[in-house]
Amino acid sequence: MPEVEPYIVRLRAAYPALPIASATLVTGGQYNVVLRVNDDLIFRFPRFPEGLEKLRVEAAILDGIRLRVGLPVPDFTFRCFDPPQGGESFVGYRILPGEPLRHNTVATLDDDTTIHVATQLGGFLRELHTVPYRGAIATTLPVACGMAATSWREGWRGLYARIRAEVFPRVAADTRARITCRFLPFLDDDAHFAFAPALIHGDFGTGNVLFERGAGRISGIIDFGSAGLGDPACDLAALLTYGEPFAQKVLAAYPALRPALPRARFYRGTFAAQEALYGVEHGDPAAFARGIAPYLTDEATETDA
Repeated sequence: MPEVEPYIVRLRAAYPALPIASATLVTGGQYNVVLRVNDDLIFRFPRFPEGLEKLRVEAAILDGIRLRVGLPVPDFTFRCFDPPQGGESFVGYRILPGEPLRHNTVATLDDDTTIHVATQLGGFLRELHTVPYRGAIATTLPVACGMAATSWREGWRGLYARIRAEVFPRVAADTRARITCRFLPFLDDDAHFAFAPALIHGDFGTGNVLFERGAGRISGIIDFGSAGLGDPACDLAALLTYGEPFAQKVLAAYPALRPALPRARFYRGTFAAQEALYGVEHGDPAAFARGIAPYLTDEATETDA
């Protein structure tokens, strides 16, 4: 883990009036070193030039949506994109209150709180997906979910190609067949790609939805590093991990998304294969084992409809 002091020096050089009483390095992602300052601020320092570009796009997205969505999102109050070097540039923002909305948390909520939370999430997604991004976002949006592609369909075909290249050599023929049956019928059907692309979060999972237990409400949405243009059904897919009844409550607040439910079920059904791929590409055998486990029986070929 890198030393804290060089990052403190950089912060003080850019913001000499910022008081720094404490600073702790926390587990960072693939692209950033993350520093927690004074227990209420987060600073992210991109490790590589591509991480800096992702941070620039994320900043532009947050600037464009903040006044257009009803739930709090991070405010990059501190930002330094010059010089554009790994470890030198950064953004900083005040930590939003709340805890991740875990699956076991949702399972313990009473009916009224569950409906309130689902309504909040449905309203947020409706607002996000209808942001007029061409005028609101001061940058060209990439394909969402970190896909290095020029279109959503190309991105998913590329993901499937990576799974074939990295995962297939490590599993038996019947497991390869089950994964193929998951992907190919969807990818080969033009109707599945007839949606209008929208600005989506791209990683609307449990860790990025914050919940205030005492108030019984969603307190914020974080981590827009995978946001971009894509299928709104992808954000719904993440909510399907809480169970279909919860997702149906979300759709009650966002009925225009209901036709996307079959596509969302497909995306939800690929999460395991994506975890297996992550395990291979990042040298994480446990992630690979978790991801491949659902494909080791014939149940994996059943549809999610």
